[in-house]
Parts: sequence; structure tokens; C-alpha cells
Amino acid sequence: MKIDINSIPQEGLKISKFLNPKEYDLVDELIENTGLIYLKCTIDKKNKKIIIRGKITTELTTYCSRCLDSTKIKINEDFVAFFLPKEEEPKVEYLKLKTIDLDTLYYEGEILDLKFLIREIVLLAIPMKPLCKKDCKGLCPNCGANLNYEKCSCEKVSIDPRWAKLKELKLKN
Repeated sequence: MKIDINSIPQEGLKISKFLNPKEYDLVDELIENTGLIYLKCTIDKKNKKIIIRGKITTELTTYCSRCLDSTKIKINEDFVAFFLPKEEEPKVEYLKLKTIDLDTLYYEGEILDLKFLIREIVLLAIPMKPLCKKDCKGLCPNCGANLNYEKCSCEKVSIDPRWAKLKELKLKN
């Protein structure tokens, strides 16, 4: 999504729009499918500084980190981003970052491309370990059975054989 900086009025620009997820490279080996991305934001311009405040909502399909079943995740993220002209970007190799620096992006020319920002917000909102449900039982470590649907038929190993000698030491004392 591209915004012409010169078209942002003094009172700000309000955007409420559905975006095609295919344009944001969200589908990969971990994300199967993504619903439409809904963007609602306000873009304000103060001199050359641009401030975007908004919310991104979408739903995507990924895999449960315990049982590997397909699961849907709802993304509902508020965000604030600051854009400055590229010439104002710090040129030093080492600098101490402030909190606001982490939310500051830089633009060149008169067109502001929000593709990177939108993609980043969606990807960072995905849980590190998505679950199909809070009490997902996962897979049996021995036979691989999905414990949410079936009981494991393999024998329960009470102790890892690599640690068996330590148990013997404990019993002797």
C-alpha cells in the first residue's frame, strides 16, 4: 500500500481498507493461508515527520506447535509508527537507541510504502508457539500419536534410559 505524502491533508488522512494478503508475502512453510487484512489507521504529517496510528486485523492458518494440526489465529494489533526522511537517518555505526527509535522508519521521495510495516506487524503478532487450544496434549514422544484424538498404545517409559544409572545412585543413598 502506497501513500503520496503530498496528498496527506493538514487534518490527517483516515484509511479504512481491506488489503490482499498475497501482496504482503505472508504465506510460507509455516503459514498456510491468510484472510483479508483489514487496516484502519490515521496518518498525520507534521513538517516531514509522518505518524501513523492504527489497527490491523486478520486471520491466518498455521500449525499447532504441540500436535502439528492446522489452527487458525486471529490477529488484532494496535500500532504506532513514525516515519522520517531518509536524510535524517543517523549515520553513525554505534548509537544508543531510545524507545521511539525502535518505532521510527525512514522514507525516500514523495511516496510512503507501507508494505514492510504491515507485513512486520502481522508477522510479529503471531505467537512464537501457536496452539490449537490451550490444553493441547501434543504428540506422544515415542509413537507420535496425536494425544488429543487417541490414547497412546506404546508402553510408558518411566525414566529415560540415559538417566537410569542416576536413579540407582539415589536408591543406594
